[in-house]
Amino acid sequence: MPPFKVPLSPSTEANLRHPDKEKLRETILTLRAQSMSYREIGREVGLHWMRIGQLLQSTNE
Repeated sequence: MPPFKVPLSPSTEANLRHPDKEKLRETILTLRAQSMSYREIGREVGLHWMRIGQLLQSTNE
């Protein structure tokens, strides 16, 4: 009998995808400085475009 597989929580999946949050933030800022849209940046880094907007707004405070 195969072992029971427990799905990962979304936060755990995000942490596995982007373990270095500061590097992710720098990447997003660099791509935005290159005039990329939120959607383009989201596709590039694997996040929803609304989350990209939230991250960029939090850096402007």
